Amino acid sequence: EDPKWKIYDIRSDHLYYHIISMKNKKEFIQVLKEFPNVLHQAVKDLTPEQFNTPYRDGGWTVRQVVHHLADANI
Repeated sequence: EDPKWKIYDIRSDHLYYHIISMKNKKEFIQVLKEFPNVLHQAVKDLTPEQFNTPYRDGGWTVRQVVHHLADANI
């Protein structure tokens, strides 16, 4: 398996199971509302060097992943 093309399997993430098992739309909307703050908390203490570090050889930098998440989810 080529690690360059490895895709994160979200099904292994506990949040995935929480989201798909939700019984009402209001809970799902709350998760989406909280996402910007959760993302901010996850990266707020990173140094510029850490932001510019790829998560794997040939992969996106942390900065690029954060921007992608923001573009896709916020």
